[in-house]
This record gives sequence, structure tokens and C-alpha cells, in this order.
Amino acid sequence: MSRRSFGLALLAAGLVVLLGANLGIASPVKRSAAGHSSNIKAGRWFSPVVPADAPTGYQVVTSGDIDSPSGTENFGDVYCPAQTHIVGGGLYTPSTSLDVNVNRLWPRELRSTDDFAGFVDNNSDADTTFVVYAICAHRSVSIQEAVFDNPARTQSSGSVQCPPGTQVFSGGANGSGRGLGHQVINSSYPTKSGSGASAAYGWTARMNNYTHHADLSFTVYAVCGSVGGYHLVKGSPVENDAGTQSAADLYCPASSVPFGGGLRSSSKFVSVNLASSDPFSEGWENWENNASVRNATITAYAICVG
Repeated sequence: MSRRSFGLALLAAGLVVLLGANLGIASPVKRSAAGHSSNIKAGRWFSPVVPADAPTGYQVVTSGDIDSPSGTENFGDVYCPAQTHIVGGGLYTPSTSLDVNVNRLWPRELRSTDDFAGFVDNNSDADTTFVVYAICAHRSVSIQEAVFDNPARTQSSGSVQCPPGTQVFSGGANGSGRGLGHQVINSSYPTKSGSGASAAYGWTARMNNYTHHADLSFTVYAVCGSVGGYHLVKGSPVENDAGTQSAADLYCPASSVPFGGGLRSSSKFVSVNLASSDPFSEGWENWENNASVRNATITAYAICVG
């Protein structure tokens, strides 16, 4: 039985597994858009079973389907349960349209709890939906951030580093532009330099500014902390041809769980944008829209613990 079939069987049986006081239950979510007329891409399932050696309090919380009508920009977020902190998050939309893109996706440290938030721009002629994910655990984290310029009709890059001695769990980007068609994420992914005790971790994002005359800015975020069994996995480049939406997925090592993940595009065109970046039970999946006239490649990253 395949990994995906195993998840389907668990959900079809309505199985609920009690994993003990130190473990969480990952919310089972089927990526679908029944009732919508747009083309649907097949996302993976998140199984309700969490490995026995997952970090204390590990759980994945979802927003449920959020409507994204044609011609609108829409916001969604999801909070971590009390006594847990955000370690990662993502966003999935089932649309295959090159005109449905992730505008912003970032972690937030709020007064009483943490959450992960995102915006979707739907410039297509069909309604769709999206889901926001928060990955939570009993871990101490710090969220580092830095602001960067994003001039009109430009793709800009920015990076933020984790404090020395800590690892990057996840990250994201939030642009200053408000409204449909202002800014959209091109790439958002973890970074590492050096090795062993001298390794330095961080997060990089590239933001596209669609506007012709508005100079904007964007903030890059990195969720940082320390945990045993840490793996930063990088995939091989995958083709993202002109006029297509392409997927790049990664599996975590056995018995580990996803904390975060992301995608790096080789394209510098402002018409190449993030379509989805989200966890599944055994790893991380991404989609990228290439509405440009040139072929590109995309590279997936997954941050796994266990």
C-alpha cells in the first residue's frame, strides 16, 4: 500500500488514534474543492497518526476551507493551541490557474498565542478555496524579521538570520502592498551555511512587485529555535516550464515530522509566483505558477524533526 493510500484508508475508516499525553493529533485534511468549477490539483493527505517520537505537543492545525472568489484578495489564518508555539505553517489552494497566487504567507507572534497567516490573490475567472496550516509544538522559539525595499516592476530578495546556535524551523514573507495585484511571493525557503556547531541558519524570500509606479517593501521572517533530530532537506531542481504550474515535493526521513518547508524558483520574472506551499504527513509539497515566456526550475526544501 502506498503512503498516500495508507492515509486515505485511515481517514476512510474514521480512525482516531490516542497517542499519549506528550503527542498531538495532526488534523486530517483532504485537499479538494468540490462544487467549484476551476480545475483541481490533487494535494496529499495529512494522516491523523503522529510518530511516537515526534516533539512534545506536536500538532498541525488547519483553518478549513476559506473562500477565494474570482477577482478578490482574501486573508486566512490559524492559531496554535494554548501552551504551544508556532514552529511552521503553510498554505494550499487547489486551483491550477496561473492567476491564483500566494500574496503573503508568514508567522505571527501575538499577545496571547501564535498563528500562521496568508493572503491569496485570485485573478482568475473562477472561484476557488484555500487552507492555511499552523504547525505547533511545546518549543521555545524566536521570530526574527527584517524589512527590504521592493521597487515597482521588480523582484527583490531579502534574508534574515537566526541567532547563533539556533536552527531555522520555518519562515515567510509579508508585503506592504494591499489589494489585488500588488505583490506576490516568488520564492520562500530556508538557508544554511557552514556545518556542525558553526552552522548558520536563516530564511530567504523573493517578492514580486506587479505595480508600475508603486515602490513597496516586504518583511522576511524566520522562526528559530533548537531541537534534536533536526534535518534540513533540499530536493533536486524540477522543471517549471513557461505557461505551466509545477509541483516539487520532498519526503522527510523515516519517523520524522515536518516543521516547515519552502520553494526556490530560478526565475527572476515577476510573473512567476508561488501557488502553494504546505505540509503533508511525511514531508512538504509546493506548487509554482510560471506565467512567463521562459522555462525555469524550482527546488523544494523541507525541515523535518525526529
